Amino acid sequence: MIISSPKTTWRFMIDNPNIPNTVYVWPTASVIGLVSIGQNVLIGPGASIRGDEGAEICIGNNSNVQDNVIMHGLKNGMIEVEGKLYSIYIGEEVSCAHGCIIHGPTYIGRNTFVGFGSIIHNSTIGENCFIGHGSRIIGVDIPNGTHISIGEVVQSEEDVKQLLTVSDENLRFNRSVVQTNVELVTGYKRSEETLMGRKIREFILLLEQWGSENFSNSQVI
Repeated sequence: MIISSPKTTWRFMIDNPNIPNTVYVWPTASVIGLVSIGQNVLIGPGASIRGDEGAEICIGNNSNVQDNVIMHGLKNGMIEVEGKLYSIYIGEEVSCAHGCIIHGPTYIGRNTFVGFGSIIHNSTIGENCFIGHGSRIIGVDIPNGTHISIGEVVQSEEDVKQLLTVSDENLRFNRSVVQTNVELVTGYKRSEETLMGRKIREFILLLEQWGSENFSNSQVI
């Protein structure tokens, strides 16, 4: 479902998602309001990206938003990226794995992996980070190249100081996830085009049959 956001007391215009042709959005996913998506992005089944309260939500090139991921932001919470305000900003080649929740205001730097069921709120995540499954990151700034272990809770500067450095293996893992999902986008788009082409051909054939039948009937009359 891809729909506009409504007018509200805090936003007086109707906003539409900006989704390039190279993006694949599953039919069961929801993309709502002021959402800008880069090239070659996969939005998986059941994902919800709501740019209706907090906006704008931006997702960078070659990133993936997997099954049942939730993105939403508070109307008064914003982050600034290169002079522009966002509710959520996801950099390039970021993997948002199954069921994670990213709540604005939040920034996630490029080539970062966010594990299954993790929750990130009101935080800045640097580039080349690895966030283990089930982690909780609330109200902190995470430096570039940080590893957050499975189930870890990070909600203070002291917590941040205890974090480990990301391994090359974890970075390679995210690159593999990114490459896999970009290839899936290409495959799904090709299948979509094939299906659309088949439906168009079937429709043309029906028109031709209808025209032929009507022509024959007119000759009889």
